[in-house]
Amino acid sequence: MRSEGYRDLVKCPVEMELVGGKTLRGVLDRPRSKNLSLFLNSDDSFLELHLFDGTAVQVAKSCIVTCRERAAGAKADPLGSVEKRADVENPLSILGITAAESREQVRQAYLARMRLYHSDRYGGVELPPEVRSHMASMTKRINVDYHDALSMCGPESGAQERRGSSSDRPSGRS
Repeated sequence: MRSEGYRDLVKCPVEMELVGGKTLRGVLDRPRSKNLSLFLNSDDSFLELHLFDGTAVQVAKSCIVTCRERAAGAKADPLGSVEKRADVENPLSILGITAAESREQVRQAYLARMRLYHSDRYGGVELPPEVRSHMASMTKRINVDYHDALSMCGPESGAQERRGSSSDRPSGRS
């Protein structure tokens, strides 16, 4: 690639699927004058791919099934991916548990999630607006799913009975 005399190279993050199902993620150096498709269809038989772990590998073009350009910095999951992956029908999935055996287990899962997303945790830190928005929506979602998960566990075990229901409490009027 460099021997062809290209001076104006750009780093192009890509994800390649190879024959046999193996996936490689890394960076290709391609000429600014060629898009990824033109670069992949050039006469060279091999490409040099710089993997994200720092190693460089030669990849035969004949072994490439697909090659997609990745957005710069696409190594991390985008905000909101947790909500998109979560099962929207099952409130336990947002709480990070698969089955609730007790109300206490649901409560502990709720507290663990709230420690991650509650805005008070990051009160002294200036966060970007999209992060604050994500955290606020997650807090709301966790609260709703907590109450739904509690209702899935059935009636409260003894605590409500000890306190008595609101109809059993004295109203303070005679």
